[in-house]
Amino acid sequence: MKILDKRIRTWVRTFEDFTAKGGGVKLHQYQLEPALAILESVRLNRGLEIVVIMPRQAGKDEMLATLEIYLMRMLCDKDRNIVEVNPT
Repeated sequence: MKILDKRIRTWVRTFEDFTAKGGGVKLHQYQLEPALAILESVRLNRGLEIVVIMPRQAGKDEMLATLEIYLMRMLCDKDRNIVEVNPT
């Protein structure tokens, strides 16, 4: 069990490791840039409103899903809210 705990702790150190090793999803650089900007806003408690615009089939939903899971994991002990709007 200690080996698994150690692996999981290394997976959650960075968002890239969490998605690649923990979820098996390797995000592209154009997906990582907005995700890391959102994470920085959350970590620094800036409360920024960030608009992510990507062409169809570029992986925006994939990036948002992994980002939400990462944030829920990292902030599970805090009272936080996420607002996401996906217009059609």
